[in-house]
Amino acid sequence: MRSYGGANPSGKDVQAQFGREEAAPQLQRREHSAQFMDLVAACAQFVTTVGRIVPNLKGEHYDDTERDTIGRGLARVRSAADWIENAVTRDGAGSPRSRPRRSNPCRPAGGPPRRLEHHPADGRH
Repeated sequence: MRSYGGANPSGKDVQAQFGREEAAPQLQRREHSAQFMDLVAACAQFVTTVGRIVPNLKGEHYDDTERDTIGRGLARVRSAADWIENAVTRDGAGSPRSRPRRSNPCRPAGGPPRRLEHHPADGRH
C-alpha cells in the first residue's frame, strides 16, 4: 500500500485539489483576456479622441509655451505606446523579440512613463 506522508487524503480532498489546479489556467486566461481588452479599449479611446480634436485645429496658432506643452504631452504618449509595445512583444521568457526598443528618456527602464514636474512659479516643467 502507498503512503501519503502520514495522512491519507480523502477522495473529496483529492477532487478539490484537482479542481483548483484545473481552474488556475482558466482564471489566468480570463485575466489575460481582460487586460488585452483594456489595452485595446485604451488605444481605441485615444485614437477616437484625437480624431475628434485634431480636425478642429486648422487655422489655430499656438505660442511657444503651448507648443512645448503639447510636445511634452506627445513625448509621454509615445513613451506610453512604447511601453505597451515592449510589454506585448516579449516572448514567454521575458526577452525582447527581434525589434529593438526605442530609447525613451521619459520612462525609467521597465516602468511607466514618468510624470513631468510642473513649476508654476517659474514656468519650468
